[in-house]
Amino acid sequence: MKIQCVKGKTAFKQLYSSKVRAKSSNLSVSYFNSGDTTKISFVVTKKVGNAVIRNRIKRRLREIVRDLYANLAEGNYLIRVYKDISKEDFNKLSKEVNEVLNKITTNSSKISNSIGNNTRKDSSGAMRQEPAEES
Repeated sequence: MKIQCVKGKTAFKQLYSSKVRAKSSNLSVSYFNSGDTTKISFVVTKKVGNAVIRNRIKRRLREIVRDLYANLAEGNYLIRVYKDISKEDFNKLSKEVNEVLNKITTNSSKISNSIGNNTRKDSSGAMRQEPAEES
């Protein structure tokens, strides 16, 4: 199954400003409920290594996510890598990615339940919570 990628400046702005995040020792995941299909993008910083290493990491992550893709909630995901995980054991890395994505699922359901009807889109297209009206 082909993984759809997040595209566009506004989608990345929404992901970077998203409050729904989960982190592990090697990577972090941001989630924004866009309401359409599941889209995933990967960011590997230059601190990790040269282009060959960064691309190897992205290929490994794509393969791990391919197995989990059908079970993910609809929305946009951004997986960021901060450390060189190119030499990590594939099963260990797969378990770590799975745990972080499970954290995202629980965090997103908590936040969506607490937000309620006080949300609106701002000028950049991001969902913002308005203050509750006083009675």
